[in-house]
Amino acid sequence: MENISIAKRRDWKVIVLFAVFFILFFFIEYNVPAQTGDWAFKAADPFAKAGEMWTKQNGQLFAHILTALMISVHILTPILCAGLLSLLLFVCSKASTENKPDLITFLIMASAIILIPRELFKETYTSVSGFANIVPPVIPLVAYIYLTRNIFSKEKPAYKSKMALAGLGLGLATQLFAEHISLFVLIFGIAVIVYCAARFEKIYAFHFLFVLGVCIGAAIMLLSPGYWSGGLETGNDVLVTDFLSRVAGAYLNGWSKWLVMDHVLINAGFAYVFCRLAAIRYSSEGNGGFRISNIPTLCRIGLAVMLLTPLIGLIHNYIPAGIFIYIGAVLTPLFILSIIMLTVKMVKKSDVRLFCLFLFIGACASVFPLLFIKSMEQRDFFMAYILMAIAFVRLLEYSKASNRRNYNIVVGVIGLCSALLMIYFCFMFGFIGYSQGLLQKDIKVINETSSQKLTVMTPNGNWLLKSMVPDITEVDAYRQYYGIGDDVEISFLDKN
Repeated sequence: MENISIAKRRDWKVIVLFAVFFILFFFIEYNVPAQTGDWAFKAADPFAKAGEMWTKQNGQLFAHILTALMISVHILTPILCAGLLSLLLFVCSKASTENKPDLITFLIMASAIILIPRELFKETYTSVSGFANIVPPVIPLVAYIYLTRNIFSKEKPAYKSKMALAGLGLGLATQLFAEHISLFVLIFGIAVIVYCAARFEKIYAFHFLFVLGVCIGAAIMLLSPGYWSGGLETGNDVLVTDFLSRVAGAYLNGWSKWLVMDHVLINAGFAYVFCRLAAIRYSSEGNGGFRISNIPTLCRIGLAVMLLTPLIGLIHNYIPAGIFIYIGAVLTPLFILSIIMLTVKMVKKSDVRLFCLFLFIGACASVFPLLFIKSMEQRDFFMAYILMAIAFVRLLEYSKASNRRNYNIVVGVIGLCSALLMIYFCFMFGFIGYSQGLLQKDIKVINETSSQKLTVMTPNGNWLLKSMVPDITEVDAYRQYYGIGDDVEISFLDKN
């Protein structure tokens, strides 16, 4: 009875924390002002624009409809964004823990989702279209990962018959968003089937129907005339023939920075986890306890790379950009190889080891489809970041199970720092929202008094996305979005 009471109290703490983070997500998204792309989207009829994009550009139908819905009804933006981010937090917490997520695990995963790199944050969380394209399909993918992680245990997995239909629904839910996500999910689903066929000599209906759902959704995407009416030749997301040139350009200008180097907090977390596991794995109680000399040379090199990578990422503003690109180009493969090698060497539990290796390889594979697409943005790496975050929290929990020494102190410090950073986020976006409220009053006065000039100043503008849109200027889009007269001169001033 006492254990049940403790479990219930822990569940209530998680529920309360979950509600707190929903409110936090809502507060941040509510105070994010509409961005350039949102102005242009609303300048036309949003739903007509969504249909036009399906016809002329691409098959991201769900993303276009969700974008139109959020732009048409402004209050839906913070509600849907907070709801989807809370759902993402829930499935990530479930996927990263062996049993029920405890309070600390939940807090660390929430911190990982909120405290993403600034460029990734503004491209994903402050842009309605960016959010609608990237975040929703990651949720069913992580849910599928959670439901299939039993394939790494020693026993054969078993699924109830109703799970098969759930697989079909999850597969469909990952489609009709960004193309590279659609392609990766298909590859991931096939990889799971091949793995189970090789290890268990069986193809499970749950896995098969997931891939079937992905294929159905992908087929619907390909019905978009935008892919066939010149889109493959003149559109933004076009196939690239110069493969080697594309690989080199993508690696230097995107992969090395956005896949590894920008993720300073997660990389520092990996460095701590593997140093902790090394101390546990190679300690020799009968020979004076832990000594660095006990660690094999190859593992020491790997640990050095793990420690160096977040340090270089932290001080990259003080390194010339041209030099940092090549440093990142060298460190990225070393970091990936080190994280795989250290997982193999230091994680004794086979199901945890295989699960984390699957996530690491999946994170790298998730950006592989970008090689075939002409345009590439940092938000395209959001899924890779989430997979790495899940692996980090899973390894952190494993290190706690192996040895609890000093664990509570360290995660307590991590939790405190995360809480302080999130309070800072609240103040920052609260100030942005307050400034936007004052700006709305200025627009109302200008429209009533026929004033001739409006200066739009946004504090902390480096946290908000500014993008160019075709067929309309930034000033005209802003004018139409807020109903400002043509005789008013509009100028923009960002205050970072």
